[in-house]
Amino acid sequence: MQWSARVSNGCSVLKVSGPVDRVDASRLKILLNPSGMSTAPVVDFSEVTFLGPAGLEALAGAASPLADRPWPLAVVVGDGDKQVVHAIEDAHLEQTLRLFDTVEHALAAGPTDSGMTRPASGQRAARSAPNKPVRSWQSTYSNHCSSGVDTSW
Repeated sequence: MQWSARVSNGCSVLKVSGPVDRVDASRLKILLNPSGMSTAPVVDFSEVTFLGPAGLEALAGAASPLADRPWPLAVVVGDGDKQVVHAIEDAHLEQTLRLFDTVEHALAAGPTDSGMTRPASGQRAARSAPNKPVRSWQSTYSNHCSSGVDTSW
């Protein structure tokens, strides 16, 4: 995993590239620590090639304390690796994250509106229904692993 950080338009932008597996997860947790962020967080995963369970845990851990704030964690997935998007969606993290196509769209987005049913310009629509029960990412991966489903996407 490679990373770089910058501040742009009042947001902390963390760009992550390459695979994010269990070896990289502890570093990602430190980088995503919301208590260390003084600005609205944007994570650019558009060049991430693999997002494993430990990486999802780091993402969920960063998103959770920000979920009820006006600026929840924004994640740019762009046209990157489909496995990354599928992992986020299968873990139902799109319900606590704001997913965007580009960093520019994430930076231009305003605070969230709890009544928003449509995504903002450049924001990806959530795949799941609004009242669908949330499963933990752990149970999602356990189900994939125990059912013999190919998770290599």
